[in-house]
Amino acid sequence: MQMYKFFSGAAIFAVVLLWGIMSPPAMAQVSALKKHDVKQPIHISADRLDVKQKENMAVFEGQVEAVQKNLTLQADRVAVFYRGNRKSAKQGDAPSIMRLDASGHVKLSSPTEKIESSWGVYDMEEQIVTLGGNVVMIHKDGTLKGERLVLNLRTGLTRMEGARQQGTTGRVTGEFRIPEQNGQ
Repeated sequence: MQMYKFFSGAAIFAVVLLWGIMSPPAMAQVSALKKHDVKQPIHISADRLDVKQKENMAVFEGQVEAVQKNLTLQADRVAVFYRGNRKSAKQGDAPSIMRLDASGHVKLSSPTEKIESSWGVYDMEEQIVTLGGNVVMIHKDGTLKGERLVLNLRTGLTRMEGARQQGTTGRVTGEFRIPEQNGQ
């Protein structure tokens, strides 16, 4: 009877867990980066920097690291697109960053998540980070794998999508740690 209660409780827990966090073909959860302050300064370091003023773009290459408060982006290459205003530049105002495009061994980390992918886009105006290409997200409660991840910094909602292959909607895979219970 004790064994039946254990399996029954585990089955109910699994169903509730999956029902609460999965929606085919994607999975959603709330990130600790909810309400991340995108107005904080971004500190960027790299081996090289090319500035293309006419295009309002700066390209950082080689071991790039961009840090904004508790959010760190690492990649082989990061292109920074900014809104340049010649009048405001003369007045000493810094140009505002609109978007960061990262490529090559992209890693995004926060206090609660570590994510790896092939490419990434950080849209500062929409407050959305999109990562794609063999995405692996490691969280304290488990690991998710998919083709594309969208992280809304305003709401904290994280959505993972599977790879679309030959007319299928794709699959997201996850491995979740179940906390141990005292006495069982």
